[in-house]
Amino acid sequence: MESRPPVLFQLAGHPIRWRLLAELAASDRRVRELTEAVGEPQNLVSYHLRLLRSGGLVSAHRSAFDGRDSYYGLDLEQHGALFAATGAFVASYGPATHPLRILFLCTGNSSRSQIAEALIERLSNGAVRAWSAGSKPKTETPEQRGARWARAFNN
Repeated sequence: MESRPPVLFQLAGHPIRWRLLAELAASDRRVRELTEAVGEPQNLVSYHLRLLRSGGLVSAHRSAFDGRDSYYGLDLEQHGALFAATGAFVASYGPATHPLRILFLCTGNSSRSQIAEALIERLSNGAVRAWSAGSKPKTETPEQRGARWARAFNN
């Protein structure tokens, strides 16, 4: 049994790196924009970006306009591979005596976290109990949420 936490936990578990990933989830950003968003000095942000890049969570590319600015963004394919490795890590501990509990967070809680909640519960066949929440939730009736979930599963 592997005793070290998965790379995803090691990298995303640090508060500054978590905030950087949250910013990059919204859009690709330059270092200057990231330093302002997380309120940390440029050298510290660059250090954490280097760690995230070395782990494959973040990628960098030059501006298409003039090539002078570097933009950082999430490497979504690598995130998928790391989530799979995390699942294997959890499975290595054997069957749970109760369902695994997961909370998905997003800013609006209007679709992404709710869809993730529904997907993980459906795909886990009851092995996972999930909830979703948002830091700035939007008002929605249960009927509207049900209709959105039905559209997500039928597409």
